[in-house]
Amino acid sequence: ITQGVIAFGSNRTGNYEIYIIKGDGTSPKNLSNKPAAKDDYPSWSPDGTKLAFVSDRDGNDEIYVMNGDGTGVTRLTSDPAADSQPSWSPDGTKIVFTSKRNGGQWDIFTMNSNGTDPTNITLLAGDDTDPSWGAGNRIVFTSHRSGTSQIYTMNPDGSGLTGPLTTAGENFLAKWNSVGNRIAFVSTRDGNNEIYTMRQGGEEQTRLTNNTFADWDPAYAPDSSRIVFSSARVGSNLELYTMNIDGSNQERITIQEGDDKHPTWKVQR
Repeated sequence: ITQGVIAFGSNRTGNYEIYIIKGDGTSPKNLSNKPAAKDDYPSWSPDGTKLAFVSDRDGNDEIYVMNGDGTGVTRLTSDPAADSQPSWSPDGTKIVFTSKRNGGQWDIFTMNSNGTDPTNITLLAGDDTDPSWGAGNRIVFTSHRSGTSQIYTMNPDGSGLTGPLTTAGENFLAKWNSVGNRIAFVSTRDGNNEIYTMRQGGEEQTRLTNNTFADWDPAYAPDSSRIVFSSARVGSNLELYTMNIDGSNQERITIQEGDDKHPTWKVQR
């Protein structure tokens, strides 16, 4: 089982900050340490040396990048509209993200990893969110273009649309595994937010969690042997849990006041 390092957003000390912990929940550290700002949605670069994240420290939600130890914070986007939910390309040269710069609708953009050349790759009506750029060079995302939230995949230039891969209930927050052949996601199809997985074409949709409280934010371990997720099953706040990819051995790894969410998991180097 991969130990690795999990980065996540937490408001345990007030505003959201980016924290890291080991895969078993030990050795927590606040990386962003910007109490007056909201920092969230961390995403590890493929080589594990950098984190992209969202911050309003300059008055508006923008995409930033920092080193894995919290140093070298650099702003990548600069637009009056909100930018959010960054995810790195497999080779680390680009970042996919969401933005409201197209008339207030959430669309998916790509840019170079230094912030240059932002390009809208979804131009249809309806919000497009939750992008995850997989090892097979496909982007999985959520779209509301059909009237409900469903999951699609596309090429990095927006071509080759496949989907919806899901139809029952609302489906969102999809993340690729490390080899790009399976997707973890959240679905309301059984009346509650639960975590499911499926193959890259939507086959074998399998429910992993089953409780009366919301489960959110799944992300695979670097070796795809475990899934980290957030859940409100104990108390009213979101904590991080891990489980095997068949849903077994669910273990709580954070015990704090405040919400812990949007985890991203990398190999320990």
